[in-house]
Amino acid sequence: MKVAAPALLPLLRSQAQGEILAWVFLMPGEHSIAEIARETSIPEATVLREVNRLVATGFVAERRQGRARLVSPNQQNAANQPLTALLAVTFGPPYVLRERLSRLEGIEFAAIHGSWAARATGYAGHAPNDIDLLVVGDVAQSELDAIAEDAASSLHRPVYVTIVTLETWQAAEDQFVAEVQERPLITLIDHLDPTAAPR
Repeated sequence: MKVAAPALLPLLRSQAQGEILAWVFLMPGEHSIAEIARETSIPEATVLREVNRLVATGFVAERRQGRARLVSPNQQNAANQPLTALLAVTFGPPYVLRERLSRLEGIEFAAIHGSWAARATGYAGHAPNDIDLLVVGDVAQSELDAIAEDAASSLHRPVYVTIVTLETWQAAEDQFVAEVQERPLITLIDHLDPTAAPR
């Protein structure tokens, strides 16, 4: 079965390839195959296949630790820096924003919505010009504005934050909230559903 190219970066073969590349290149440190599979919700066999290709072509370096293979970007590859920048712009928003938002207390739920979320979930259209971020909880606007400004410099596009209270989100009577809940979302933090895995 032919796998569709990702709308965010159609130069790649698949969405899974982009997610794996983004995790390896945008998250600091070395990563095992099992960790990448767990964090991206991609089957381990698929991760292994993609990592083997990346190692064979010199984009990724690997190190053995016992039975585990630990991979990281190959710093000797001249393509490392431009590839990292390209991944940050295309697949980067969930990784960049989740890491920064995790430092704050008071967030019950956070997700990317709007055009970027639509492209990330396979809806065709023009490349997003900005990132729309929704935060549910009791967080200072100034703290979120600082995170949005910092993230925007890495993602090379503005990040717009909307805060709603937990009561407003759960009631879903507000027109904006109702529209957001009906459209594609990329969940970053979810303390409302303990069983929910981040996407």
